[in-house]
Amino acid sequence: MHATQPLIWTAGHALHFGKDANSSGATSFVARYNDGAEERVSVDVQPVPGIDLMLLKGSKASVKPLEAGNAARGDAVYALGCRAGSAQVSMDRGIVSAENVGAWYVTADADAGWSGGPVVNRQGRLIGLLVQDGEGRRIKSLRVVTSDMCHAFAVLHARPGMVG
Repeated sequence: MHATQPLIWTAGHALHFGKDANSSGATSFVARYNDGAEERVSVDVQPVPGIDLMLLKGSKASVKPLEAGNAARGDAVYALGCRAGSAQVSMDRGIVSAENVGAWYVTADADAGWSGGPVVNRQGRLIGLLVQDGEGRRIKSLRVVTSDMCHAFAVLHARPGMVG
């Protein structure tokens, strides 16, 4: 499966959507891409109650389609994000420690600011997005919304999501 249009997947709470009365209400954000380019992206789909996912729409297509993958308990996975104050992408290896309907729990070491970042398997395929927003700066047990749930969220909102 791969994404078919220039949508940016993230966790709603990462952009202060839907958590409380302090929600941002913003309709656009500046996105910085891996090649250093920046552009203003707009909110395409806001989070819905109980699903901390959000879609932003940009104009830059991915260099390579992002393929969805799968994981099982005990599999090695890699969480990606930017450490506080850095524009460099960091990666931490972990394992899938538990499974739940629509989510995995991963033992990787990440900063709280990594919410909305991708988690990939050994083949580099997306298994889901980090949505854990626990207390403090360091999070040891990350909750990951599965790529299947991301796909279902997109379809629910008439977006193409992930395709085979």
